[in-house]
Amino acid sequence: MSFIQVRNLSHGYTAGGLFSKRHRIQVLSSLDLDLHEGQSLGLLGGSGSGKSTLARLLMGLENADQGSIAFNGQTLQGLDPKFLQRVQMVFQDALSAFNPQRTIGWSIAEPLRHLSDMPVDACKARVEQLLVQVKLLASDHDKLPSQLSGGQLQRAGIARAMAVGPQLIILDEALSNLDRVLQVQILDLLADVRRTSGTGFLLITHDLSLVQRFCQRVVVLAEGRLVEDREVTPHMRFEHPAARTLQAAVLPAMPKAPVALALA
Repeated sequence: MSFIQVRNLSHGYTAGGLFSKRHRIQVLSSLDLDLHEGQSLGLLGGSGSGKSTLARLLMGLENADQGSIAFNGQTLQGLDPKFLQRVQMVFQDALSAFNPQRTIGWSIAEPLRHLSDMPVDACKARVEQLLVQVKLLASDHDKLPSQLSGGQLQRAGIARAMAVGPQLIILDEALSNLDRVLQVQILDLLADVRRTSGTGFLLITHDLSLVQRFCQRVVVLAEGRLVEDREVTPHMRFEHPAARTLQAAVLPAMPKAPVALALA
């Protein structure tokens, strides 16, 4: 069932400066998209295709020039706390997503402080539960971001996104800075989360192999337009030239079996 509906969405940015003529760069054009509850959807596209712009619009971080985004039939306008209880995001740069002067536990509890009325003791217990769920240690609660590795920080970011039990977690190139083994480990972890909690995911990436491992459906963006929308299958073939280019990219093979996630 569709719970987020994107209709006729268009957006662009003004380029140019003091000594050059200012002009409008169109990034998204008349885009329609449905996100289904409990589904892992891959949003595939090359650099400049509009993937991250769409993510910011979905989160309400920017307002579209044209079109609408509706959540369960209600049109969204900017940052909506009720919407943020249902949709969270994990960013590409895990280190910059954390306050370096605050503990990991404090950061993971941030959505709980702002989007729930959970007491302090219950918040701490919830954070420790989340840390263990993403294969970290409960004692990592008191560590600073500089004391964790890149892969551990990304898992902590996922824990923070999971804190309020959202219906959807957006992964905006959240795995692109990790090596292949860590990518696989985290995808397998998220697949377990989806099976146990029913949480859906929007995996934004340029890497088709990540989509094939994790997603049930894939859409492809090219020059701001949706050019493919299909079920993920082992032998699927895209029709649009831009999608075929992404499919032809040579990337390291994904292991077929789940890979154990180390605590380090």
